[in-house]
Amino acid sequence: METMPLFDVNGSVGKGAYRKPAFPTPGDMVAHMDYLGIERALVWHLEARDANPTWGNKKLLSALSGNNSLNKRLLPAFVITPACMFESGALEFLRENMRKLNMRALRIFPEVSRFPVRSYERILKQLLEFKPVIFCDSHRQSSSSSYHRFIEIEELALRYPQLTFVITQEMWGGLKHVMDLMWRVKNVLIDTSWIHTRENIELFVRQFGPDRVLFGTGYKSHNGAAIAALMHSGLGETTRRKIAHGNAEKLLGLDPAGFTAPGRTEGKPLWETFRKGGPVDVPVTDAHGHVGPTTRGWFIPENDYETQLQKMLLRMDELGIKKAISDAYWPSGGETEA
Repeated sequence: METMPLFDVNGSVGKGAYRKPAFPTPGDMVAHMDYLGIERALVWHLEARDANPTWGNKKLLSALSGNNSLNKRLLPAFVITPACMFESGALEFLRENMRKLNMRALRIFPEVSRFPVRSYERILKQLLEFKPVIFCDSHRQSSSSSYHRFIEIEELALRYPQLTFVITQEMWGGLKHVMDLMWRVKNVLIDTSWIHTRENIELFVRQFGPDRVLFGTGYKSHNGAAIAALMHSGLGETTRRKIAHGNAEKLLGLDPAGFTAPGRTEGKPLWETFRKGGPVDVPVTDAHGHVGPTTRGWFIPENDYETQLQKMLLRMDELGIKKAISDAYWPSGGETEA
């Protein structure tokens, strides 16, 4: 299998207020992309989320300006909040630069910005002509708060079918809400940045088709986890390519990259094979797994022990895992307290 081009829709740069920055500069981000073999990334600036949207959006454009190599690799996404309607020059800045740069990507962070999703409607109405794609961050949300936000996203998505909403950084705990939301409205998509539960990428494709899933990465410390999850999925080559880069390019009106970033293989003899979907050839012990019946808001295709264990062993063989340490969601004999 040849190396597949990758377009990460969940990139960020700059120094924020909440943790040590992973990529203080765009150059740091590109270096990480080179390390993993990611051609392009959609990026926003942390100061646009943590300080002020216009302030951070301007810093993003300044950091990318005058560097053609960066501009080929990093594509700007503007952070917005409802406050952009009332700040001097904010709306004009958005409109001018979205037009000049042919931009469609907008990021919203309801949990951090402390605005309900429904209050974004007014600013979005001002930007409809650009056919924006709204990337809605789900990280840091509690299950109850995400439920109410998804109801508000549903209302907006139904009211504005010409817009596209992408849920980013959603983990297994909130997938129940995303699954329901995507069933109710067709213009909601999900990225793969935190979808780590077994066969969940395949589940979203089976339920909603291959065009509603986008490739994204999570924390820098995840390294190639999102890449491995996609390349080792049970999806066909055409579907993987759509998720890897094709769907994002179509949504954002972009041509294919036209170049490759094969990734650095020196000192990483296993990575090239694993990135292409092959098994590792050294002894590996998986130290964290679960088996057994469950229904806690995440989804597993089968809930009987025999089938789960058979599939788990098959998967271990495919990946080159020799042993796995796993505990049960429920005792295999079904014992309960009296």
